[in-house]
Amino acid sequence: SMSTDLCMRFGLAEEESGVILFLPSRFGGLGDGGDGYRVFRRPAPKKNGAQLLARVCERQTIGLRKLGDDRAETVKFRRFLMNERVTVEKMVARVRARVTEAAAGRHVLAIQDTSEINYEAKRARKHGLGTVGNGSDVGRFVHPVLTVEAESGQCLGLTDVQVWRRFKKKAADYRKQPIEEKESY
Repeated sequence: SMSTDLCMRFGLAEEESGVILFLPSRFGGLGDGGDGYRVFRRPAPKKNGAQLLARVCERQTIGLRKLGDDRAETVKFRRFLMNERVTVEKMVARVRARVTEAAAGRHVLAIQDTSEINYEAKRARKHGLGTVGNGSDVGRFVHPVLTVEAESGQCLGLTDVQVWRRFKKKAADYRKQPIEEKESY
């Protein structure tokens, strides 16, 4: 289905996640339609992207059905995300640039961790996933880097995020492997 394709392309669950990407109010010029940030070449995708981001922050969800006020908006958001010019790499790069701007002159911490998202209970409905944890359950891994202001603890946003699937079994001696050979490197 289109929903599954969308989620696989962006490494998202089809359900609600509860993850807050970042709050754009901390960064001036975001999605204001002005000349501040030029993320997209055409005004329509820029406008749709800004509206989608505002809804994610406002409603604290990434479920497309919950982001759109009606079916037309949900379809508009899905088409925006399925646009081949809109990529995860471009979105992460844009967020990274905003976080870098907000972090200028501050002492910041880059907090990172690898987590697994286990879909074993929904195995029959999920396709294109790899193995996680015990080597037989299905799911994905996510490795975000969150930037936080050291003194106040204020969250500035995601500096990077990697999502991947494991197709082969984890090496038996993975604890002895050099970090450069590990899949999370």
